[in-house]
Amino acid sequence: MLLRHVEFLARVSVLAAKKLAAEYRKSLAELKKNPEHFPFLEVDGIPPHLYRKCLFYGRYELVFLVADNIVNIDTVRDCRQNPDSLFS
Repeated sequence: MLLRHVEFLARVSVLAAKKLAAEYRKSLAELKKNPEHFPFLEVDGIPPHLYRKCLFYGRYELVFLVADNIVNIDTVRDCRQNPDSLFS
């Protein structure tokens, strides 16, 4: 999913695509340090207090689970997308 976002952005601006990838890497470093720091995702139809979210590069969001000190990223989405389509 991240690659799709980077490819789309690169059609408009290669520099912006590189910045998106760099911000993603920074977010991964933050997740590694303290994943519980990030707020829970609140979307209808998703059990509360299960998924967390990490906003990066202004409008992109990592949606992830933390289980047994392991972070599992489920999706990277553009926040302009309909949140109801997160896992469909």
